[in-house]
Amino acid sequence: MKIVFSKHNIPIRITDERMIHIESNHPEMYGCGDKIQETVTNPDIIYAGDYGELLAIKL
Repeated sequence: MKIVFSKHNIPIRITDERMIHIESNHPEMYGCGDKIQETVTNPDIIYAGDYGELLAIKL
């Protein structure tokens, strides 16, 4: 498990289970753990999700 901090300085846990979930549902992201962490810590855009969550986007 890794803990990274969001742009708003909120700790985000990236567990092994979460990475497996991401990679199995988005095979193009397989092996891109560093890019995922970079997106969380330094996104280009942040959108509000449908359920109150914030979605970090890297262009």
